[in-house]
Amino acid sequence: MIIVNLKGGLGNQMFQFATGYCLSKKNNTNLVFDTRLMEEYKIKPPPRNPPRGFDLDIFGIEKKTATQKDLLKVLQFPKNYRIRKLIASILDRFNILVFLEKNRLLDKRILSCKKKNLYLDGHWQIENYFKDYRNEILNIYNFDSLKKIEKNINFIKKISLLNSICVNVRRTDFINNPEHNVIDIEYYKNAIKKFSKLIGDDFEIYIFSDDLKWCKENFSFFKRTNYVEHDYAGSKFYNYLYLMTNFKNFILPNSSFAWWAAWLSQKKKKIVVAPNKWSGLIPKNMYDIVPNDWIKI
Repeated sequence: MIIVNLKGGLGNQMFQFATGYCLSKKNNTNLVFDTRLMEEYKIKPPPRNPPRGFDLDIFGIEKKTATQKDLLKVLQFPKNYRIRKLIASILDRFNILVFLEKNRLLDKRILSCKKKNLYLDGHWQIENYFKDYRNEILNIYNFDSLKKIEKNINFIKKISLLNSICVNVRRTDFINNPEHNVIDIEYYKNAIKKFSKLIGDDFEIYIFSDDLKWCKENFSFFKRTNYVEHDYAGSKFYNYLYLMTNFKNFILPNSSFAWWAAWLSQKKKKIVVAPNKWSGLIPKNMYDIVPNDWIKI
């Protein structure tokens, strides 16, 4: 049984599920979630981070929670998260039952692991963990319920007739949080210049953001800008994510949500620009989240 310690918002959970799912498929075992950290955060939210719930249900993924019996198959963790983390780090050192993410670089143990009982504690934000199962992941992270909505059909038709670039801007919960590196307007200006060199000047940008007010105040330098209003967002920004996956060109912030929009896009010869520095605390040489065929600036 593969037990994934689930944490963070939708984008983070998508990484954790994809890694756990592929490991369970390779090793022919079940996948369940440890959601105790989420439950603890509902009672006592961490500083500067909103409490998170189970978001994968938007894809029809069942919340299969690890029972006490399940945890016993791997390890009977105590209730206190800090003590659990300490025990996990000790077991991880000897590759016993637990893989604890030490940094954001590729953990090759995941790729070669043949354990049927394993506890995964980390973010696992690297496509190598699941890219061999890309087609299955695309089928799971589907948007079938949104494809027949007329508003979406018209939007997708409009962007398909133009050289369109999906621009995502993430701000609200990143501001004043040292863990995150809030991307400034200069990055977006440089990214747009990069696209001008790659595809010419005849393109429009479509901005998806949790802070459209800030965007409208700061993107006036580019005349062919469209702002995708929040009535397109949908529950848990699910509809936003769907619309974004229909683009061929992307300018991303340091957001796992936006990362998935670009990765799930099935457009041929897509171009993705991503920030070279992804985290406010983790050095850029300790992060492996940006695939090799994307452009870092």
